This record gives sequence, C-alpha cells and structure tokens, in this order.
Amino acid sequence: GLRDAVELAVSQLNDGARCFATKLATWEHALARCTLPGPVLEFGVRHGVSTRALARRIDVPLHAFDSFTGLPEAWQGRAPGAFTTAGERPEVPANVTLHVGRFEDTLPAFSAALTQPPRLVHIDSDLYASAKAVLD
Repeated sequence: GLRDAVELAVSQLNDGARCFATKLATWEHALARCTLPGPVLEFGVRHGVSTRALARRIDVPLHAFDSFTGLPEAWQGRAPGAFTTAGERPEVPANVTLHVGRFEDTLPAFSAALTQPPRLVHIDSDLYASAKAVLD
C-alpha cells in the first residue's frame, strides 16, 4: 500500500535527493532550475489543471498534448476510454497551445518544426506505451 511505497522511497534517498509533498512543489523546483529557452511540453492534459498551473509559472509557450478521448487501452482495471472528457477541451491561458490527438500522431510534425530544445517536458500519460511514444 501507500505506507510501503513511502517507506521504499525513503529508503532509496541518497545525498542530494529531494522529496516534494505536492506536484506543484515538484514543478516549481524543476522550473527554477530550467535553463533552456525553449517551450514547456505537457503530455496528458485531461481537464487542464496542471496545464494551467504550469502556464501561470512560465514566460514561454506551453504546448499541451492530449486526445481528450481517454485511455487508448485498458490500464489498472480501467477500460479503454477511461478518463475521457468526451472530446471537450479545457479552457487554458493564452500561452498554451493544445495539440489534439494521440501523441504518436501529433508529436512527429510538432517535433520536426521545433526550433529549440524544450525547457521542460511533463509526461503524465498513465500508460507506458504513451510515455514511450513521447520519449521515442
């Protein structure tokens, strides 16, 4: 359970390792250390909570990728389509561009046109296959 996971994480800490209580604290730590001038990329948007939180903390474009149709395959007892927004896109700040579709369909053209390495990449896709598509 959760207690075992926390105990394992604590046992793996070494000098210089950091633990954060919230996602927001993690992003703020990461953003404070980003030195690249490029955009922030986010993979997995759903309702846009993290998208809006990240967008408020940066002075560069944020490109957010999601199909808005839910999981493309079953995951941890959830059927394909779980977490869908039925195609509804969240309201996002002006510095955010939504790229709608599966990562493997939308990312190649975006990557080909990218002129700077990204400042930060946030992968929140749930599925290994989806994260692998981003990393490939």
